[in-house]
Amino acid sequence: MSLAIVLNLAVEGRLRHGELRKRVRRSKSTTSYHLARLVASGHVRIVRESSTEGYELVNRTRVVALLVTFSETLRDRVDAFADLWSSLASSDA
Repeated sequence: MSLAIVLNLAVEGRLRHGELRKRVRRSKSTTSYHLARLVASGHVRIVRESSTEGYELVNRTRVVALLVTFSETLRDRVDAFADLWSSLASSDA
């Protein structure tokens, strides 16, 4: 979930809570929990805009470089999950 938030912020830049929530398709409380963790860890900052709050990566360039460096590892995890899901689904049939 936190990775999905980071990926969205890396691609889109600053986003409001509601925009992030829609993009990651999670509840308001789940999105808030993960954003709070990312803010506490120093990876994301809150940007106050008139009547709303936006979120952005503290160091977008560094995060994008790390995502590129570890893209194969991230993809492997997703592929492994998809394989596991498929095998579980086929064993239920």
